[in-house]
Amino acid sequence: MKNFVDDYGAVAGRDSTDAWLRLETDVNAGNVKGAIFFPKGVYELRKRIELRRSNVVLRGEEGTILHFPLSLYEVYGQGHRPTPYGYMWYETFLRFK
Repeated sequence: MKNFVDDYGAVAGRDSTDAWLRLETDVNAGNVKGAIFFPKGVYELRKRIELRRSNVVLRGEEGTILHFPLSLYEVYGQGHRPTPYGYMWYETFLRFK
């Protein structure tokens, strides 16, 4: 099992985007089998991460929070489909394919 702090350099309570990018690269290269453990803490993500492998679990200790401090608008710009209520989003911060 990989550890988000020990293996990817995340620091709870700070912007963890660089650690998320290392995780994304490692998973998509096929180097992760099973779970990635997130110790208790708050881990920020400020851009989209796309994981393209199956059988990978993101497992957080009780009290773990994945925090997305930016809105989708701040990350992607204006929404993709106009609706009577504004714009509808089909983008996400974590995408699993």
